[in-house]
Amino acid sequence: RRIFFFCFFFLPVLVMGGEVSSEQGKDRLSGSECILLPELMQIGEKLVSSKKNGDLYQMTMARFELAGYYARNQRWSIVNQLVKKSIKVARYLGDYSLTSDFMLLAAKVDLFSGNTSGSERTLELLINKGVRERDPGRQAQAMIALASVYQRRSDGGLAWPLLREAAHITSESNLKREHATILHQMGIISRDMGDIALAARSLTESSSLFGQEGDKKNQAMVNIALGAILSEAGLYKAALGYDNQAVELYRKLPVSVHQQRLLGYALNAVGMSQSFLGNVEAARQGYLEAFQTWAKIGDVKNQVFAVDNMANIAIAKGKMDEAEGLLATAFRLNGNLSKDIQSAVLLHTKSKYHEAIHQTDSAVIFARAAGERFLSIGVLSLALEAYEDLAKYLRLGGNLQEAILALDQWKMISDSLNKGLTATAIAALQIEYDVRLGKETINYLNQEMVLQAKLLDRKTNYLVTVGIAFFLILILAVMLGIQVRRRDQAYAVLLQKNLEIMEINKPSIGVPSSGSLGSGVAGKHAGEPQKVIVDAQGIMRRLQKAMEAEKIYRDSNMTLPGLAQHLGTNTSYLSRLINVEYQTNFNAFINAYRVREACRLLQDGAADSRTLEALGQQVGFNSRASFHTAFKRVTGLTPGIFVDQIRHK
Repeated sequence: RRIFFFCFFFLPVLVMGGEVSSEQGKDRLSGSECILLPELMQIGEKLVSSKKNGDLYQMTMARFELAGYYARNQRWSIVNQLVKKSIKVARYLGDYSLTSDFMLLAAKVDLFSGNTSGSERTLELLINKGVRERDPGRQAQAMIALASVYQRRSDGGLAWPLLREAAHITSESNLKREHATILHQMGIISRDMGDIALAARSLTESSSLFGQEGDKKNQAMVNIALGAILSEAGLYKAALGYDNQAVELYRKLPVSVHQQRLLGYALNAVGMSQSFLGNVEAARQGYLEAFQTWAKIGDVKNQVFAVDNMANIAIAKGKMDEAEGLLATAFRLNGNLSKDIQSAVLLHTKSKYHEAIHQTDSAVIFARAAGERFLSIGVLSLALEAYEDLAKYLRLGGNLQEAILALDQWKMISDSLNKGLTATAIAALQIEYDVRLGKETINYLNQEMVLQAKLLDRKTNYLVTVGIAFFLILILAVMLGIQVRRRDQAYAVLLQKNLEIMEINKPSIGVPSSGSLGSGVAGKHAGEPQKVIVDAQGIMRRLQKAMEAEKIYRDSNMTLPGLAQHLGTNTSYLSRLINVEYQTNFNAFINAYRVREACRLLQDGAADSRTLEALGQQVGFNSRASFHTAFKRVTGLTPGIFVDQIRHK
């Protein structure tokens, strides 16, 4: 079941708006196909169908054909350069749709190449662009992609509220496909958070919406994830229904390497569900069809996986010869760790204990080399059982010397697995009782005394080790407590300093002191008439009144031309005045007022009655992302940490 959940739940996770990323993003290519290739082709169709500025469009089309080639070879840096050049051409042509397409594609390329920070910056720009252009579809696509960036960084706390906001936008705008994609991602995050019921509801609704839109590929992908969740909850019959639906949907798609690989996953999932239901023959048929599907595209790794599953069924049915043949086939395809484990199980079932122990030793070596700690523990448990059965077999055959050696090995493995020495002592007493009834009592007693001495010595070492470990854990806990306390004190000091600096520098985001009023402009225009200085002082007074008394910055649509008109001056003069007097630009100037107002409201307890998003809109920000970025730039803290520090203080 653990293998099933690992392979078939995490496999179909959406990456950047509905595409599959198998094996945590490592297997991004499927033969001659690439995950980004459908998007490259879609943009290419837009270029071909366009009639204006033909030469530039054809040049951009050539760039995208070249980008597709390099994407197939995972040359992401070159793909990134080609996409960014296309963004410049689209901007020059004034084509908003293509510009947005290119920006979204550039963000995805950055994500695939590991540049999550670059992807995040591009997507935040695209979100703001969607807000300005009143394009909810583009805004939602960018928010979905940004949530995928957060998921890649294992930051579900940021991804979840972003997806909720995107879901609200797509629901109001009746964007069913984007809404289905959001629900898919929310289902995956809910599963990671342990809320199986919420994950199942989200994925069920997502599958239904994809079906309404006729998107068979994404509907099938969601069905496989839903089947995995239902199996984890023990609802195997319901899981089988969704797995079968996924198979039918994949079979309706055009045949390709990528489609065949996904069809194999769906067939293997059917086999798993049938196995959980006890339908052995149906499970075997599902595994066999998965094997044949993967064989068509030369996917050796997954072929081995399917053969292993069929071997497990043969062993369960007692068909050892069939199991041996299947394992031999798997070994010819790719001799790996699973072959040793399966062979050990088979040999142990056939009472070939020495051979089984040899296979478990080999499996442990492979597992440790691969860093599979938990798998190596499972293999050791299998070896433990083999040594125990071997000792019983030798004892019944009268070979007491070898039985004691096998028991000693069993005890060593038991100790390494922290299973204690009680079971070992009981087994030793059982052998002692049997030997005393035989002819070798004296010889065995001498050996048993040596064994008991070893047991006592190891028990003492065990207790000493436990004591040392407990002492080290205690020291570690104390050190962690000290570090946490120091961190809290540092946060408190940082918060106080930020508040003091904001209070001290209050004129720097308001109006300068009367002694310096106009001095910056006067210095820049020393040779100009005195009227320039007087005009600057008058504008500065009106600016202070507009910002401090009228709080004009609360208007999220406030622009530099609008403010200049409000103050009765022109745009260039006001911009230069702000640059000289405050050593900053208009956006930073007005955002500083907004952040200062937000800090004041938060100190007055605003966070208890409204969300941070609503607070940001109240002080003039038009999106959560811009509020978060500006607040951190001004205060050095995120809004959430700022609130926590106020409450802590």
